[in-house]
Amino acid sequence: MMRSWTKAAWAAAAAISIVGCGSGDGKSTNPTLEMPANSADAIRTYGRLVRAGYEDSLQRAKELDAAIGHLVETPTAETMESAREAWRAARAPYSQTEAFRFYDGPIDDPENDLEANINAWPIDEQYIDYVEGRPDVGIINDRSLTLDAETLVSLNEKDGQPHDIATGFHPIEFLLWGQSLGKPHGERPHTDYVFGEDGTADNQDRRGLYLRLAGGLLVDHLQEVTDAWAPEAGNFRNELESLDPREALKQILTGLIKMTGAELAGDRLQTALDSGAQKDEQSCFSDNTQQDVFLDAVGIENVFLGRYVRLDGSRVEGVGVYDVVAAVDPELADRTRDAIAATVSAMAAIDPSFDRAIQPGNDEGNAQVQAAIHALRAQEKRLFEIFKRFGMTVTIGD
Repeated sequence: MMRSWTKAAWAAAAAISIVGCGSGDGKSTNPTLEMPANSADAIRTYGRLVRAGYEDSLQRAKELDAAIGHLVETPTAETMESAREAWRAARAPYSQTEAFRFYDGPIDDPENDLEANINAWPIDEQYIDYVEGRPDVGIINDRSLTLDAETLVSLNEKDGQPHDIATGFHPIEFLLWGQSLGKPHGERPHTDYVFGEDGTADNQDRRGLYLRLAGGLLVDHLQEVTDAWAPEAGNFRNELESLDPREALKQILTGLIKMTGAELAGDRLQTALDSGAQKDEQSCFSDNTQQDVFLDAVGIENVFLGRYVRLDGSRVEGVGVYDVVAAVDPELADRTRDAIAATVSAMAAIDPSFDRAIQPGNDEGNAQVQAAIHALRAQEKRLFEIFKRFGMTVTIGD
């Protein structure tokens, strides 16, 4: 997530909110509309989906942490590649969980912003380690700083600096790949973790320690958010399932709307397309961005349809948001389902090398990204129509 949405993204989202709340198929907003009998079942399905998604994310984070340990203990080209593969694997379930955001749930509760420690971006690389032309910068090369988990957490977005990111997926990504420097992805050598005359870049001990600390913290933070969705009393899941169904559905839909519009269509795609710069793509060091945004879209579809395919191939499924909407307005349910499916297809069609797709002059790649943006905006409009149909309102931003 970008820690602050751009003014253009906010403006676009606000404009869509006006359209969504004031137009549509002519059916009136009805705040007294009785919620369908299947609403409570849909909310319980949602809780199961969220729990399963975070459990899978936690499992993959533990595997990444183990791969990091092997790399630091025995740095070779093979252990470096294994750690990179584990990072990519960990992104797949986590990206699908981003549909569970933007309503102050456990992942981004402002009092305990776990998302900021898990997935904040873009990062200022030189805040962490050396960059081209500056071999001595960063936390790793400042031996006056004690390296431990508490210090890294305290340095994350220190003094409100949104790009001074010290923990989470993207610092780990940078430490595994290094700067892209105009290439599709970074090519950090494994020898950055090797001691002695075969080593490259100073402070290999601190670089390895930093990477291990970041891997452990990722596990800890994902464990915390996973626990908040356990099927037991006294946690956020229990609170959500105890809400009035209209309010619970409003929170779920708010997450889908904000993830669709301001975050995906705005910050993650439009900003990168407008600049054509690698620094504006989410996973710029690994060039994993296309998979990130595709799976973000899949995550939204999972919530709407009420289903999720787990890492072991098993399925979590039940009454979805689609079924609740269909009980009131089958045509709107189908239009929204089809708009979401169109978005998933458009995301899948983007060049797997996202930095190549956004390059100025790449007409085909630019058109692919623009098509995905258009699909997201159409999806956003349909989701706002559901808000209108159920008499809901949401504040997107100033």
